[in-house]
Amino acid sequence: MKKQWFGLIFLAAALCWGVTGCGNDDDKDASYHPDVDVNGTWDVRMDSDPLGVMKLAVTDGGALSGTLTTTQDAVAQLAGAMDALVAEFTVIFPTEAYLAVVTFTENASAGNGTLIDKNGSKHVLQMTPRFGD
Repeated sequence: MKKQWFGLIFLAAALCWGVTGCGNDDDKDASYHPDVDVNGTWDVRMDSDPLGVMKLAVTDGGALSGTLTTTQDAVAQLAGAMDALVAEFTVIFPTEAYLAVVTFTENASAGNGTLIDKNGSKHVLQMTPRFGD
């Protein structure tokens, strides 16, 4: 089980530092190019149940950051990358981390994907934009 946990941490670090250059504000040379603007606030469901509210920020170079506030008021930091319509990012709570892979529609009206926990269990993610926020 510890190997899976370390594997998830390694994957998160690779996404963050090796792929997106976390901490680097200058992403003008990044090779990722999001096809849609997904910046803003999203309502998130996991396995059809309300999970919380996600605030996303994606740069032109594809660096993704933000927060997820759950319905229980737990707050996670988001870090990853987006290319074309697909975003891959870690969801980092103080005591645990998850990997998320989400594909957005061409008009950014929805996002659907998978949330993977440290044991490899997969959960269905559904995202809809929250207008007016």
